[in-house]
Amino acid sequence: MSISLLYALFVALLTGRRFYCISLGWWFRVVITSDEFWNNTNSCLRPLKWEGNTDKLRICKGNLLCFKQKQNPTSLKRQNVLFQDVRFYHNELETTWELRMLRNIGIASPADSWMSLKRKILRVVLNPSDELTQVILQERKRIGPAEHQVGVHVRCAGKLSDYKESVRMVTVEQIPQFRFFAKQMLKSIASKQRYVFLTTDSTYAENHFKKGMGDAKTISFSGYKRGHTNSKRVTDLSFKRSLVDLYLLVQSKMLVLTSKSGYSRIARIMSKAGKVRNIHVSYHCACLF
Repeated sequence: MSISLLYALFVALLTGRRFYCISLGWWFRVVITSDEFWNNTNSCLRPLKWEGNTDKLRICKGNLLCFKQKQNPTSLKRQNVLFQDVRFYHNELETTWELRMLRNIGIASPADSWMSLKRKILRVVLNPSDELTQVILQERKRIGPAEHQVGVHVRCAGKLSDYKESVRMVTVEQIPQFRFFAKQMLKSIASKQRYVFLTTDSTYAENHFKKGMGDAKTISFSGYKRGHTNSKRVTDLSFKRSLVDLYLLVQSKMLVLTSKSGYSRIARIMSKAGKVRNIHVSYHCACLF
């Protein structure tokens, strides 16, 4: 569920490239996604699924060497490229000039901002399957009205994650920050039915967060096993959980999110929350624990 899918699509549109989705990753002529993606979504990208060979494609990663100019997404070199978690800063991709280009080719409407355009695209790209739609509706009925909900996403990675990773983001010491701002936001919801909906990659973080919430109600979805959709260890069940969590999270009236997290960024784009707080985190080697 990488934010790079969205960026790859925009680069393809801005450079006039063909855009395909592959069952192995993100391809550029442009994108790749996994079988878990196809099995659990009714994505508008399905007609563009590619089944061919990718061995000779140049890999484009975070160093952006596939671009002639690092800060210019329209300077992609004339070759077929395999995108792997490529991300841009807002001032590199989301400019007025590039939005005008997307309007000229009929992708964006005259009324669209970058935010509204990204929201529309993510909604149709990450459209859940009929099965998951039913799960989302059932969970919404179980946990309560969205207007009483404060959403929290804690992305730990590192050794706190249920699936250990080489870098860490949220530390044990930072979890109380998420809890503090969630409590503050709850106070602004008048209903006694108010609650926090928590999604995280860490069982430890979930227990730590809930333990300090006192009488404040905190709910998490537990229907499928946790995982990380940007990992080789992603499974069908972990992808299902990520997508269900996402659609429940973005319905929140207010959000507390993890900076640097692509999942949090997607949630911010898809949500129309009136108040959003990003908790600043940095990437560090997990060996520093």
